[in-house]
Amino acid sequence: MTTPGGLPTHRACPGLWDALRDPDEQPLLTAVMQALDDPEPRAVYADWLVARGDARGELLHADLALRAFPPPSTAPLLRARLRTLCVWADEAWLAAVTPEPWMLNCGRGPARQPAVRFAFRCHLRWTELEATADPDVRHCSACARPVYRCGELDEAERRARAGDCIAVRAALTAQVRDHEVMVVGRPDDPALWADRLFGRR
Repeated sequence: MTTPGGLPTHRACPGLWDALRDPDEQPLLTAVMQALDDPEPRAVYADWLVARGDARGELLHADLALRAFPPPSTAPLLRARLRTLCVWADEAWLAAVTPEPWMLNCGRGPARQPAVRFAFRCHLRWTELEATADPDVRHCSACARPVYRCGELDEAERRARAGDCIAVRAALTAQVRDHEVMVVGRPDDPALWADRLFGRR
């Protein structure tokens, strides 16, 4: 059962920690987290979730379908459904199962201060963007700019300095942490990276 907006109503989305404590779900989720570039564990996990009536399975199936190149003919419908499900999904769980959870240097960010713009995180996800002829470039309708998926730190930094919107893994941003600096609470890796690239704000 869903709300008029298409969100599941039968229960709240399980959080990441709940999923990791579930003895049946934990091995499937761990397999996904350990191999984010491999679609097979994500497909197995998605099928298992669907069999349980859990809408996170639909979310993962939509995400997997939108990663196909070229995209399926149903891509606009899948992107719309994915956006709805991403609003409902637990943010930590979503970041754990998404190969590139962060879209940085968003064209909608403040353009006058490069460090602030770089740390500005787009509300969209890679699979919500329109595919282009290049599998590592997608078009963002929110800022009307191309977004480049970066797998290496120097590529991400080169593109950021050029003002490009980029999609990166959380692990990539963690590489730039200055371990000499004490961080109280959860470190904001994109903000630390922005400071390193463009100077302290």
